[in-house]
Amino acid sequence: MNTNKCFSLSRFWTLLKWQWLLEKRSFFLKVVMLSVIYFLYIFLSLGKNTFYRNPAFWETNFFFLITPTLIFIAGLSFPFLRSKEGTFEYSMLPATSFEKYMAEFIFRCIMIWVVSTILFIIMAEASYILIKVIKPTSNAEPFNIKYMETEQSKIAISLFYIALAQSVAFAGAVVFRQQALLKTIGIIALFLFLMFQITLFRGFLMPKGQYNSTIQDIIKESAIIPVIIMAVTLITSYLFSYFKLKEKQIA
Repeated sequence: MNTNKCFSLSRFWTLLKWQWLLEKRSFFLKVVMLSVIYFLYIFLSLGKNTFYRNPAFWETNFFFLITPTLIFIAGLSFPFLRSKEGTFEYSMLPATSFEKYMAEFIFRCIMIWVVSTILFIIMAEASYILIKVIKPTSNAEPFNIKYMETEQSKIAISLFYIALAQSVAFAGAVVFRQQALLKTIGIIALFLFLMFQITLFRGFLMPKGQYNSTIQDIIKESAIIPVIIMAVTLITSYLFSYFKLKEKQIA
């Protein structure tokens, strides 16, 4: 059971080291797997795509690879909660619920951003080098961070969406015991489908001839509403996952 209700830096550091020792082999296997996937995808895209000079090429590929990585890893959080026995053993660790929560948050939500971004840069450079070796006359250009600075607002919005999906996947890993990620994705998909259907229904209620323009107007005029909902969801998802974890530790 938890021996102290207060946060202890030394105990938290011990917990981080224990978790790293326990999962380092799995971590390196995931790094190898992601490296192979990133390299193959970037190499094949770079070899076939004739628009690699366009900054959107690198931006699109970055988010296409990073997004599922972050959601997938977040959905694998709290592996001890997948069984009753594991939950009991996890609750017996000499650390507070907050320390356990922060350890998972650092490993599954923070560190994966850094690792996946570094992997993308390395694999992008490796793909470029190999392309030049195979085809020296290729017009392919190496990845440059300046390609990600063309539309900062667009990038910020994309990062916000990813962070939102990551927070929901992280919360789902606490709520659901089995197939947590699949169930969370199903709930998100159902929610988005219902929102889309409501928007269409509102458009059908409008006079004929105004339907197409009405859908666009509804989306523009109501844009602030989903933004507020998503911002609140981002914060409450992490808060909810913490209190849900604390509840399971007490139970």
